[in-house]
Order: sequence, then C-alpha cells, then structure tokens
Amino acid sequence: MSNSNNLNITPLDNIPAHLKLKKMKRPRMDIVNLSPKKICRSEDQRNEVLQKTNDEEIIQHLSHSWTLSGFNGLRACRSFLFTADFGVFNELVEATYHQLCTMSPQYTQNISMGMFMYYCGVALWYRLYAIRYAQGGDTSWMFSVMKCVMPDQFALPKPICEFLDAVGDFTEPSGIFWKLTFPDMNEHSHFGQMAAGSFYKYLAYPAPAVLIATLKQELDVFTLAQVPYSNWRLRSIDYEGCPSDAVFNANVCGYYVPPRAAIYAVTPDDVITQRLANALDTLTDPNVSLNPPWVVPELLTYISDANVTLIEDYFMEKNYKNESNFGSIVQIGFVKFPAKTEHDTPSTLNDVLGCSSFHISDDLSKLIPVFRLRADRVVSLKSYPYNFKNHKAVPPYWSENINANFNNTYARKRLNLPVFCTSCVDRQLAVAQYVESFSEES
Repeated sequence: MSNSNNLNITPLDNIPAHLKLKKMKRPRMDIVNLSPKKICRSEDQRNEVLQKTNDEEIIQHLSHSWTLSGFNGLRACRSFLFTADFGVFNELVEATYHQLCTMSPQYTQNISMGMFMYYCGVALWYRLYAIRYAQGGDTSWMFSVMKCVMPDQFALPKPICEFLDAVGDFTEPSGIFWKLTFPDMNEHSHFGQMAAGSFYKYLAYPAPAVLIATLKQELDVFTLAQVPYSNWRLRSIDYEGCPSDAVFNANVCGYYVPPRAAIYAVTPDDVITQRLANALDTLTDPNVSLNPPWVVPELLTYISDANVTLIEDYFMEKNYKNESNFGSIVQIGFVKFPAKTEHDTPSTLNDVLGCSSFHISDDLSKLIPVFRLRADRVVSLKSYPYNFKNHKAVPPYWSENINANFNNTYARKRLNLPVFCTSCVDRQLAVAQYVESFSEES
C-alpha cells in the first residue's frame, strides 16, 4: 500500500483495462448513487441506477470492496475531520473483564475491574496517539513517549483489540476521506473544569485523570470500612456551583462505580490491594518522574503478564501494537437512542438504533450498536455525568451541548443523516454477545 499525502488508498487493480482511465478523473458522486439526497433505498432503485450509469462493472467491484479496515476503491477527492465517541468503553471493558473472570477464576484474584479499566484506557490513548503520529500531527511527541514506557509485550483481549482497530481514518464509498481528530488534554490529564463547552468530552473520552480516580475509589472500597457514595466524584473538575450531593455516574467514560451492594461484599486478594496501593503511590510521589504522568509501567507490565499467563491464546492478543492511522468504515454509522421525553429515559437505555447515511453490509451494520463509535445522544436528566435529582440542577446550556462531540465537524452535514436504520437493538446484549463470540476456540 502506498502513502501519498497521508491518504492510503488501495488502487482498483481488478478494474478492466478499458475502464482504468476513469480512476484518474475526479470520482463521480453518482457512480454509486451515495449522495445523501439521492441515496438508493431499495435493490430496485439500485438496479435502476446501474442501468442509467452503465457502470455495472465498477459497481460490482465497489460492492465487494467493503472491509473492516476501510473502503478500498475510489481515490479520495476531498477530506474532512470527524470525531469518535467512546461512550461504549465502560460497557465493553466490563463485559470483557467478566468474560476473563469466567474463563479463569484466578483472574479476579489478580486483577481488579478498576485495574483492567485503567489498562484498557491506556491502550486506547496509545492507539489514539499512534493515529495522530501516523497522520503526521503528533506535535507533542506523546506517542513517542508512550512507546518508550509501554510493556515490551502488551497483551490485550481480542474484543478490545478489534474495537481499537476499528478506530482511525477511513474513506467513504464516494471517495471522501475522513480524518480522525480528538481533543487535547491539559497538564492535569483531563479536559478542565466541567462546563457547557467541555462536559461532553468526559462522556466520550476516558480522561487519564478519571482512570486514576477509578483506581483510587476502588482502593478505598477495598480498604476502608465504609465508603459513602458522596465521595464518588472528582472535585478538581466539578463545574462551578456543583451541588454537594452530586456524584459521578457510569456515564463518565473510564469511571467505574462498583454496585452499591458490592461495596461491603468485596474481599479482594492482597495482591490486588498491594498493586493498587503501589500504583497510586507512584502516581502521587513527587520524587517519581513519570512521562506521561498517568502511565505506571510496572502496573501495565504486571497486567500484561497476567493476561498471557491466565488466559488462553484464542482470546488474547499477546502483543497488540497497531500503529496505523487507518480504522474501519464501521465509523460511517452511528447510533440513536429512541427516547420519549427528556425526563423518563435513563442513560442506560438498552434500545439503540444503528444508523447510517450510506448503505453498508449487514455484517458491518451489526457492529454499529456494539462499537457505537459515533453517537447521537439523548437529552435526559440521566444522560449527564452526574446524578441529578431535579432538572434545575442541570447547568445552563448543557442540554444544547449534549451532542457537541457528535456535531462539531462537517460530519453533521454528511455522516449524521439517519437514512438507513436497523431495528432496535439491546445494546448491552449486543456488547455481551460480541465479547462472548471470542470465547470459543476456533
């Protein structure tokens, strides 16, 4: 594969010789009739277009070019930025952790849920900075720094690997190239104080400061006699005027809150408690220099070694190192939450719709509700990062900005159109079935 101007597009090698000159021209938007205003909604319409364009050989080639790694076909004619959403991160990590514990009873004795959440969060940021580096935009050299401190053998469960592989740049069927972008963090490893212009970032990205807070809260659960739920918040990023009884919930990406009943029932192994304490001591010790300041190499190495030792090969990628900037065309789709009103729909609403501006294969459409890499969020009292008791507690303008991450690029005019939609899918069940599909040795 060649790389020209950061656009890695495979040529149409199988196009007949008498048609090859066409690929040197600007791609015709009507070749596959994928303009949102002219999109084919049925097989009959598609056949009619084939007859009108008389380019059936090209269409057939394009229809067989769908792959998880992207759409290989037309040379990209324009490029735009888009943002991803990792709101599924908590669900996917938790489902994977439970599967690991099912496969190996020793796993829960050596690695806690919070430790695994932190580990996968570091993997996600490694992937994001690898993408930025491959795009040629890593001005902070974060990827180079992370590469130096990551374990030599970074073992990661395959469901998480495939999820991370799906993230990155892609080319849509009409030839337009979409380049992934994501927000920068401040020196405190988060996105600043929660406000109308920033709170949505905490719903879409697992800020390292949040991942560390998860470790701290989990250690408190394991070691303190009582942990009141009023403590479950990060006061350093609370919004101005935050009520004293407002607490973080599972909507905060990367933040794990153990079930209330589990707080007094958990009896962790001493190994877990000691590892958590050592990691937090390292993170808070002023005499220890970490770069990045939220990565503890010893903890990553310990978890990676446990993954290799305790889990069978068919479920574990022993050394995950995807440094390409290209992801999957599954990102062309997005999910919608079929809410009724802003007051009666919880953030954990199970039913979601997989939507797309373009027609894609059934196999890929099934992954849209699983990965949910772009999401049209619903306005609800329970869709915010805090648990609010009444509507007046929601800060001004938060409702207007709940989908700022979804609509902050040109994608809102092209990719965010629900032209094609799947039937309602139970999102938690979809994630669970996706993870379980890796658990049977092939």
